[in-house]
Amino acid sequence: MLSGRDPNQAARDRYFLTQLSRAKADLIVELRGVAAEKQRLADGVRERRDKLAAIEQREQEGRAQLVEKQKQRQTLLAKLGSQIKAQRAEIGAEEPVIVSPDAGGVERARSFAKRLGGGLAIIDKRRSGPNVAEVMHII
Repeated sequence: MLSGRDPNQAARDRYFLTQLSRAKADLIVELRGVAAEKQRLADGVRERRDKLAAIEQREQEGRAQLVEKQKQRQTLLAKLGSQIKAQRAEIGAEEPVIVSPDAGGVERARSFAKRLGGGLAIIDKRRSGPNVAEVMHII
């Protein structure tokens, strides 16, 4: 008052500063909530990433086991093929013919025929009813 300023200005300034500090406090509370939500989401992402890594590790181990089994089976088939060829040579047998019962088994039959050094036959059949098949052609 002695300074010549408006006496209500101090009250207005105090009211303004009070409102400003309340707004800042509200903003801090809101930012803390956002930070907590962000941390919760980051933890969820980290947990899911760990789960995915564990699943990927199991899949890689399973894949490695399958590859190893496949190699073992190929080795066994090669060994059996050699033994069969040797036995055929001993007895003077004709070349074997591997027969595929349908078109779906041709790849497998061709693989066996190649390993055994034999021929390949495919049966073309038609089904006239359940569990009833007629051989139409032998290819």
